[in-house]
Amino acid sequence: MPELISIARLFLPENIIFISTNGDYLKTKEDVQRLFDAGLTWMGVSHYDKKNEHLKDYVEFPTMVHTSLETLKINFYNRGGNIPMGCEYPVIFCNWIFGKGYINYKGDMIVCCSDYQYKTVIGNVMERSFIDLYNSEKYEFYRQKHTERNISGLPLCRDCNRIIKKEEWISSTTRLEIS
Repeated sequence: MPELISIARLFLPENIIFISTNGDYLKTKEDVQRLFDAGLTWMGVSHYDKKNEHLKDYVEFPTMVHTSLETLKINFYNRGGNIPMGCEYPVIFCNWIFGKGYINYKGDMIVCCSDYQYKTVIGNVMERSFIDLYNSEKYEFYRQKHTERNISGLPLCRDCNRIIKKEEWISSTTRLEIS
């Protein structure tokens, strides 16, 4: 992972590089230090269980933020249909596709952090630049469909319960008629 962060930092020197992790493979302070030395800007650690509690003691990393299970539960959703669970606070519009780029461990750009099965691979940053992939027709297609609130044909998004479906939103909205 430090190698991929170094490559990202080389090509994106001014960008924020963020990793969201459960911390299971971060066993020592040196493991964390290697990531930040490689160019990582922020790290979000989700504390689902007690396996990674030791990471809270590493106060020398001020941009490593910790989220408890109680806080995480507020934002739980089915991760694009990958996890059987409800969503307490769905959103009308998913803005993640407009302001973030997700690179998996193989260098594949995917449209969402919830794409655990890699249904939405845009391309690979080892073959095309991040900017080319982010501005590609395929990525733009996803953005356009989200702008139109027409996600029924998008494999990951249509199964996500974080987004209130257009049909549900329209039927629940009261229309004001002016006479």
